[in-house]
Amino acid sequence: MRKFILLASIFTVILTGIFILLSVSEDRMGPVIEVISSDVVYCEGKDPQELLKSVTAIDDRDGDVTNAVIIEDILPMIDNITAKVTYVAKDKSNNISKKEILIPYEARQTEEEEVPPKITLSTNQILLPIGTSFEPASLISEILDRGQSRKELISNLTIVGEYDIDTPGNYVLLLYVTDLRGIESNKEYVWIEVK
Repeated sequence: MRKFILLASIFTVILTGIFILLSVSEDRMGPVIEVISSDVVYCEGKDPQELLKSVTAIDDRDGDVTNAVIIEDILPMIDNITAKVTYVAKDKSNNISKKEILIPYEARQTEEEEVPPKITLSTNQILLPIGTSFEPASLISEILDRGQSRKELISNLTIVGEYDIDTPGNYVLLLYVTDLRGIESNKEYVWIEVK
């Protein structure tokens, strides 16, 4: 009887050890999704797969699983200039990770009978030393409109977003002009880094 209890105890300890070893070595962590480009803009109606070019996914066991990343959802926010993109990645052990980011968003433009004004920026990215003055209108290198002058259109420049030249950080502005007919130009984003 003692031999049986001793053998059963040894057998139980061995099974418990095997179970612990298997559960410790089991992959339970999902891949880490990282955004590798911060200047991505989603335009409604365009192919959302373009947004996959700006992310990677790395798993601690499977390595690079970027090809397994999908876009679960694109949700335009109430402000109508940003959208929440939800990325999902899965590894070979079926562990799933999600990452949500906010990116600039452009709603689909309705066709107008009259041609809207068009603005072109000299650059979309600016590095400003802390405390440097900055005027967003100075970035507009060209304005095309049939009926109004550059000066008139610049006076109707709309700047959406905020920036602080005295606080280090990254800021995004949206610039566009409105002509006398009330028609808005194309919208251009500017990424500002204050250092």
